[in-house]
Amino acid sequence: MNQNTRSALRVGEVISTSLSILLRNPVPFGTLSVVLVLIFFIPVIIFFLVALSALRLPEVLIPPVIILFVYAWCLGLSAAYVHATLGILEGRKAGIGDCLGRGLAAFFRALPIGFAMAPAIGLGFLFFIIPGVVLYVAWWVAIPVAAVERRGVFDSLRRSAQLTDGNGWRVFGLVAAIYLINTVFVSVLSIVTTPMGRLGDTITSLVSVLLLLAFGSIAIVVCYARLRAAKEGVAPAVAVFD
Repeated sequence: MNQNTRSALRVGEVISTSLSILLRNPVPFGTLSVVLVLIFFIPVIIFFLVALSALRLPEVLIPPVIILFVYAWCLGLSAAYVHATLGILEGRKAGIGDCLGRGLAAFFRALPIGFAMAPAIGLGFLFFIIPGVVLYVAWWVAIPVAAVERRGVFDSLRRSAQLTDGNGWRVFGLVAAIYLINTVFVSVLSIVTTPMGRLGDTITSLVSVLLLLAFGSIAIVVCYARLRAAKEGVAPAVAVFD
């Protein structure tokens, strides 16, 4: 078996492992997701929108600024799932207290990575889309790199590009699969909630955010662990958080 075969990422295995982790640990991950969304996402986004309106930017700039801020903030939030996911991969149980305590600490460490990635990827999409896709794929595991290996902003981005090198199309396929699964689930849910009117729309939107945040974040960590194991023969240890 050659090096390229051994270092190849298996998209189906990452998806199935991520779904298994989420479905077998609904309480700790569900609690973490609700706390993140209700305390660190919705209030922050509302505050940001109020502050943005006070700046009176040209209307054409407002949508991209909102998108970039939300994306950067969500990247930071995804770091909160790193410790618990790695622990489960090592055979440990995910406790609610551990998820919240260590997860929030990782969030604050990784947040600068999100604000470095968002504008760069946004500019990449602005210039014919492809550069943005390339950066998005290359930096896919930058957040767990920062959280686990305690690297700085630019070092984390370089390290992520090194780990994903040779697996670009597989990472792209993984990203597409995550959004497809989320879209299918939300579409089915909307059939049930549509008769509820605005309340149903609110429930669907909230569940969509919770699911995408949790499932997507777990998948990023599993992908990071699989890439390190395949390329370097080692698995990132949750002990680095101690």
